[in-house]
Amino acid sequence: MTLRSALRSGLAALLSLHSLLAALPAQAGPHEHGVAHLSVAIDGQHVTLAFKIPMESLLGYERAPKSPQEQAQAKALLDKLQQGRHLMHLDAQAQCQGPAPTVKAPVLEGKAASEHGDVEIEWQLQCAQPAMLRKAEVTLFEVAPNLRRVQAQVAGPQGQTRKMLRRNLRQLPLQRP
Repeated sequence: MTLRSALRSGLAALLSLHSLLAALPAQAGPHEHGVAHLSVAIDGQHVTLAFKIPMESLLGYERAPKSPQEQAQAKALLDKLQQGRHLMHLDAQAQCQGPAPTVKAPVLEGKAASEHGDVEIEWQLQCAQPAMLRKAEVTLFEVAPNLRRVQAQVAGPQGQTRKMLRRNLRQLPLQRP
């Protein structure tokens, strides 16, 4: 493979991954309390996780925190969300690593134009053994007391799948059987 074809292939992969993630808000459906949306894109060694979660599912309200207690609770939540282990666990054999997730929570950060809000999280990972990515356990339920279900979609080398996850059903298949 020449350098030019390798660059072309890499650029095509990045564009397809970007297209999938750009479509997330449109595919995420209506804002519904208790329901989060998760998109997983697997492209070679690159894995991107994108969550969209109603703030009410995380804190029990959708406004800016008012009291010192609410502000401390919101800060603790943001700190947890920036640690990937509070979102999901991937197969350890895949050896996935990456920087901390990026969390966008305008209402909690005092930057929102309205009081109605979602929290958006994106997590970029590199996996040394992507063929070992068979399943993931969504651990977000542990930090989101009002979360009832997660509508998940996976796009990877074997195509696209969708699955509804619940507190008692947290395993997300990343490969088809």
